[in-house]
Amino acid sequence: MIISFIITNPNLVQDEENEKMVGVILNGSESELVFSEHQYVSDSTENFSELHNPDAYLVVYSVTSKRSLQLAKEILRLIHKWDNVDSKALILVGNKTDLARHRVLSTEDGRSLAIEEGSKFIETSAGINHHVDELLVGILSQIRLKLSSMEKVLRKRESVSLGSTTGGAKLRGGKCPGCAGCKAKGILKRILKKACSRSKSCDNLHVL
Repeated sequence: MIISFIITNPNLVQDEENEKMVGVILNGSESELVFSEHQYVSDSTENFSELHNPDAYLVVYSVTSKRSLQLAKEILRLIHKWDNVDSKALILVGNKTDLARHRVLSTEDGRSLAIEEGSKFIETSAGINHHVDELLVGILSQIRLKLSSMEKVLRKRESVSLGSTTGGAKLRGGKCPGCAGCKAKGILKRILKKACSRSKSCDNLHVL
């Protein structure tokens, strides 16, 4: 499983990409995660999706830099433009939480961006190994959940397609009064319910 590990530190000089492999066990099953590291600079035209076709995107910013979070926002929007995140894990990571005196971004700053861009969110400190293990397991959990979800969608599409080819009775005549209004209300209700659910589960890497 390939993870695009994207760093948003504006003070870093563009360096060669490198890959790191980590074995992670979840529910008794071990998987190998390959982290492909990138250093993002503003106005970059590099398409991570085309280059690596990752199973997950990990966008990392520093809680000590507002510019870093701005770059993270740029990256998240580019990822949405380049790839179908419905089938890929997408996690925003606020790093360097151990540097409390230098912190300029609150947890809510990162969480709000994650909710806005439809990603998961977690804060870590690589320096003191805080929440690093939780993140690794969470990445694998998100990948498996996304794959399982897509498999269900494909099976449902195949079932619908099979049903349409076998035919069936169709209703004729005018639509019932208020039918369109009921449908619109139902759609709006689902959207609002989904938005509420997403905000509550933003920090939970073990649910979609």
